[in-house]
Amino acid sequence: MRHLSVIEKADIVVVDGRADEFADVLPKALPLLQNADGCIRASASRGVENPGTYLLLVEWTSVAAHTSFARTAAFGEFVGQVKEYFAAPPGALHYAPLDA
Repeated sequence: MRHLSVIEKADIVVVDGRADEFADVLPKALPLLQNADGCIRASASRGVENPGTYLLLVEWTSVAAHTSFARTAAFGEFVGQVKEYFAAPPGALHYAPLDA
């Protein structure tokens, strides 16, 4: 089975009382991901039942593209803009689309 891309799923829990601030900051930080080498697309969603939670989905050309990005200044800038809002480090996993 050959996969052309991988999807990174990050579950983000925001510090109590800061979810609305994070909702303003995250869309401004997303272009750092979206413009990264190997990034196909990146999007963020806010929890409906629990608005203090967010889902970050990033489609990468490969896991290696993601890990390479994690060593760049742009990654450091992204983390610098959002980490103060994290109640805990986000759990991130990679998924390979099923072949149709």
